[in-house]
Amino acid sequence: MKIYSYGKINLFLDIEGKLQNGYHLIKTIMQSIDMHDEIQISNYDKDEIIIQCSTPNIPVDERNTCYKAAAAIKEIYHINSGIVIQINKTIPSEAGLAGRKRQFSSCHKRIEYLLESEYV
Repeated sequence: MKIYSYGKINLFLDIEGKLQNGYHLIKTIMQSIDMHDEIQISNYDKDEIIIQCSTPNIPVDERNTCYKAAAAIKEIYHINSGIVIQINKTIPSEAGLAGRKRQFSSCHKRIEYLLESEYV
């Protein structure tokens, strides 16, 4: 299953204060952009999560957001089979285009769909 994880930019950002937990209270307007990462997700016979990425500086272990999404879904549904996730990055890392956040969301939704259709 192939998916596209689109980046976004902030068109407007206003910091309105600071919360007690240290986070800032903000108002923002965001817009999706055409730039995207391509993510291929498939089942794997062994009980492992395998991440492969076209960009060498991206972690492919439990620090990876797609890995975290897969691990969460496997835990929620008590799934013992594995998942292979191949990421072809075109969104620059650390560029402020929400690549990681969008990848997590995209992976979570698609892995859940893939596993639900097979196990739930």
